[in-house]
Amino acid sequence: WHILVVADGAGSAKLSRQASRIAVEVAADAIDERTRTHLGGRLDGRLASWSVNPDEEMASIRRDLLYPVLAGAALKATNALVEESKAKETDFREYSTTLLCAIAKRTTHGWILASFSVGDGGIAAFDAETGTLDLLCTPDSGEYAGQTHFLTPGLFEDPQSVIARIHCVIRPAFTGLVAMSDGITDPFFPTDAMLEDPGTWSGFWAGEVEAGIKPRAGDPDMEARMIDWLGFWSKGNHDDRTIALLIPETGA
Repeated sequence: WHILVVADGAGSAKLSRQASRIAVEVAADAIDERTRTHLGGRLDGRLASWSVNPDEEMASIRRDLLYPVLAGAALKATNALVEESKAKETDFREYSTTLLCAIAKRTTHGWILASFSVGDGGIAAFDAETGTLDLLCTPDSGEYAGQTHFLTPGLFEDPQSVIARIHCVIRPAFTGLVAMSDGITDPFFPTDAMLEDPGTWSGFWAGEVEAGIKPRAGDPDMEARMIDWLGFWSKGNHDDRTIALLIPETGA
């Protein structure tokens, strides 16, 4: 499994940088462990059934297989933040952070891509050759501009609302799977409609990813190029920026 996890701490919370680090580390480790223990050999049989009855089986995959992996990992990250706040005798709200998780695996039935997110930012799979897009998140927006939701234990009390945060698609190929904080989505996809628009993604992919930050095998300057790109100028957009990219090798 390929695992992408990003988080963005609330600017108003004094320990949010620590919170985002803890959330990413705990969630990534939990997903790594749970993809092996909860999916393992169970996935292939479900995908075979999916090809016959896609709607019903996809709902079952999200509920039975992905819920304990993705939502379970996010809950574990939340509990880690609760324990940290108790240990430091600090208000839990000072550990406010978003969390966006995505996983991907190539199977005999195609690529399975799945995600779970709390807060703003974006997760999507884009295919530059066909111009198709699968948006794998529903950004959480607050009552006012700039507000969003953060990891809290209360978010996990209703299983149905938690399952609604799980997205999953199966596709034969894709150019890139992207998870990014709102420090990147806000300047390049300033509205939800633009985040859902394949045309906007085509421009972003050609103008930003292909032109500057696309990872290339054996490129010693890849990390420096990506970090340099994160310093792009965008009037009024100065938030922390994090991006994770999964780009299959040509022919993969």
